[in-house]
Amino acid sequence: MKKLLLILLFIISLALIRPSVAIFQDDAPFNEDEMKILSAFEKSGAQLAEVSTYKSLQLDNQYIEIEEMEVIIDDLISQLNLKGEVIHYDNTEYYDPYFSDETLDFDGDTILIRRNEEDGYNQITVTALEEIGSITTIIVYSFNSSEIKESYIIIDIVKNKGYKDIVELNKKSIKALEPYGNDIEGTIAMVGFYPHKKTEEETKGIIKDISLVLKASVIEEVQDEAYNSITLYSPFLTNTIEYQNKKVNLQLATRYNSYEDRTYIWIASPLISNTY
Repeated sequence: MKKLLLILLFIISLALIRPSVAIFQDDAPFNEDEMKILSAFEKSGAQLAEVSTYKSLQLDNQYIEIEEMEVIIDDLISQLNLKGEVIHYDNTEYYDPYFSDETLDFDGDTILIRRNEEDGYNQITVTALEEIGSITTIIVYSFNSSEIKESYIIIDIVKNKGYKDIVELNKKSIKALEPYGNDIEGTIAMVGFYPHKKTEEETKGIIKDISLVLKASVIEEVQDEAYNSITLYSPFLTNTIEYQNKKVNLQLATRYNSYEDRTYIWIASPLISNTY
């Protein structure tokens, strides 16, 4: 029962990233959105903490056997040109790479492959660690029960050293997924920081500057003592979702970290998919 709950939570988290609401994809290529987000980040004046591009392909009413998953994984590793010592973990418990600290324990380029096969549930997770400051996660996940049968193929690339090649990495992820389906959704997120604590007035000024660059209008704002989160709509961004009957394609957030004495800023389209 515990494992089923974890699986369902995983599916729900994917649904939050790939909303089950109306999607408005214009004809413009994905990389135009990436360039606009890069421009917005540069306008913020923040120092780079990390940049990530997340792409997911949902396959409805399909169940992928573990042998087919292994073929898909090998192909994606090749397409993304991932290199390093390969370490296999077989028949592991449910594993979420986004909430694991084991990636800190390896030196050099390393590829961790976790394989989990159970009745009605298959998952292979690849975590590729590169010394250049990049972590690539590939997840092929499939679930089959009397209530639901679906699969996901996910590519998530995070870099903490430079971001000029993120557009090319994004295009590479899309190209790798296209042979398996065309229902590809994704997000791009940039995380930056400023030394020390920003005042409320300073934070509002930064948000305003970014909004002006993208000519974005505020849809919703949530603020408390710990953080500030704003969802917006920009006519310059194409990856748009409908939220409470309104179009949304940009989210900005700020939070002060007292331990590091830094103010962090998140800039994402269409929404922030990681924890902040």
